[in-house]
Amino acid sequence: MKLKPIIPLLLWLGCSPLTLANESPLLQPDYPATYVVQQGDTLWDIAAHYLQKPWQWPILWQSNPQIANPHRIYPGDQLALQWQNGVPRLVRSGAFAKPVITLSPKVRREAANDAIPALPLAAIEPFLTQDLLFASQVQRDGAPMVLGNNSGQRALLAPAILYVRGVLQTGQRYGVYRVGSEFHDPHSGEWLGQVANLTGVVRADSVAGEGMSRVTLLSNREEVREGDRLLPLPADPTLQAQFDPRPAASLQGGEIIGLPGQRVTGSRLDVVLINRGAREALTPGMLLHAWRPGALLNHATVERFAEAKAAPAKNPRLPAEVIATIMLFKVYPTLSYGLIMHSQDLVRVGYAVTAP
Repeated sequence: MKLKPIIPLLLWLGCSPLTLANESPLLQPDYPATYVVQQGDTLWDIAAHYLQKPWQWPILWQSNPQIANPHRIYPGDQLALQWQNGVPRLVRSGAFAKPVITLSPKVRREAANDAIPALPLAAIEPFLTQDLLFASQVQRDGAPMVLGNNSGQRALLAPAILYVRGVLQTGQRYGVYRVGSEFHDPHSGEWLGQVANLTGVVRADSVAGEGMSRVTLLSNREEVREGDRLLPLPADPTLQAQFDPRPAASLQGGEIIGLPGQRVTGSRLDVVLINRGAREALTPGMLLHAWRPGALLNHATVERFAEAKAAPAKNPRLPAEVIATIMLFKVYPTLSYGLIMHSQDLVRVGYAVTAP
């Protein structure tokens, strides 16, 4: 089986043993004796070889003195499952059998960036650095705004000098974002957020007076236009993609309300937008289940139920099913982005999401 993009061990080792204390790891009946980490693997997939619940991975690494730094694994590492006091532990094969006292620390020559990252960055980086969300209308309306340049150009390309409404910090770089689609709660109609699409990057050069700043357009993702808004550039995505994975404790009224590109379906490693966020105590790293609603029974079946006095309702449905596991990676006050880690079928806009 070919495994997919690498996911960081940091993702799992952030978990405290207390986080999973009430869950015993259930091993797969056919787990491999050893496994060699491949370029392109994901840690979720590696965990799925051993565990029925891949997010329990940290349990396999707790209290392992044989690994000097268990916070990183690399392609080429050979992993083996060992038992310590009746508890399964995953170790680097070969190191386990060597007496610890005879080993001096071995310096790994791999750079930190060579280690398995937290989530497949190719899937989530656009939502960490490029396609953000305005969390409130106040934030959107108060953000510095592109006014244009003295050449009267309406579509601006780097390199270019332009002016911005707002006083910026001289020397700092800012992302330029175009206001996009708004999101509303599908049930209450509440305004939840609005897409901010990256169009370029500028450097603040000086304060120009009259509440304006002079900036240099350094690069474009697309043409910068009058009315685009400025936000400080986000942190390094590799730092943002380090999570404490755990099932969400509870969630009411959660629903998938969008996918990138205005699609209505997604599958494994696709990003979904959920109508719940920090206000509902959600945080990055939390795991949710997506539910496919039960199909409506046809009219003839309903009539047969009615004749047998067994119909639960006028239009009874089959039971809803868990169709996917989603990990949250970017949480706003009222919205969250999540990555589909596992799916049995297509996930659709409108599917309910709940705590596992």
